[in-house]
Amino acid sequence: MTVSTYSKGPGVPALALAATLLLGSTTPMQADERTYDPEAVAWKKITFRAAKLIFKTSADVELSTVSEEAARAAMVEPSQGEPMMPDGESMLVTTTNSFLGRHSLRRLWLDPENGESYQNDVTETGSRTRYKVYRFTDRGVDVIRRYPANQDEKGQSIENWSDVSTDFDAYPREQWQAYDVTEASALFYVASAAGLRKPGDVLEIPIYAREKLSLAVIKAEELTRIRVDYDELSEGSSRTVSGEIDALRLSASARSLDGEETPVELIGLENIELFVDPETGIPLQLTGSVDVIGKVRARLSAVELR
Repeated sequence: MTVSTYSKGPGVPALALAATLLLGSTTPMQADERTYDPEAVAWKKITFRAAKLIFKTSADVELSTVSEEAARAAMVEPSQGEPMMPDGESMLVTTTNSFLGRHSLRRLWLDPENGESYQNDVTETGSRTRYKVYRFTDRGVDVIRRYPANQDEKGQSIENWSDVSTDFDAYPREQWQAYDVTEASALFYVASAAGLRKPGDVLEIPIYAREKLSLAVIKAEELTRIRVDYDELSEGSSRTVSGEIDALRLSASARSLDGEETPVELIGLENIELFVDPETGIPLQLTGSVDVIGKVRARLSAVELR
């Protein structure tokens, strides 16, 4: 199964053509031919833990459904371009992450069926203090950065931080109207909702990563035996799942439209591979690299089922 989506418009758009040239992809399908299936996602919260030498990291990823009214109320007005807006319920992906002395809270609103990102808020504290809003539009992504201007402001609410700047990461003109652009932090949800369940399944999607538009390929590789040890919570009861499982290894790669490789990052790890349960699609393990530390393995420590 190879699934591609790049535009809501008729014909084969420029972004799809770029994908064909860069990735050798098959004929792209129109957006209405490819949808994620929210009902296929078995989890509503997952927790990962990793430790290597003195390095430790943890991450919680939680999914929730948000009404159209509530999602629209959370959206900011971009400086240019036509803003991407929900037309119905949104999926809110909330990620909390502790990584190398930094603590981050990331809230990503997206369309649960086509992955189109609307807005991504990122609050960082600890060794670095800042607030960023990525507002998706038809022509690019509006990036608003806010910092405390002094120590007095650092202890105040974000609304009182006075060091503010705005940039616009424009898509190339030929990619205007390139809808269904997904933010990289959505990949935990994508891995479960895209129906990647057997070796050879491939998903090709445009993503916004490292503040530029890139083309990502998520490929189901081979089944790999891994060890699991996590708590499973469901309807007020819990159990421990421990042992070995044949997990499906998903590789992730991306290239910008000029052909340069774009690192795909999740919870601070780059060059990632995600291992999922082939039956349920639940993410079980994430491997990636960290500068100086090297390869790191983050394992599922808890999952809350829907």
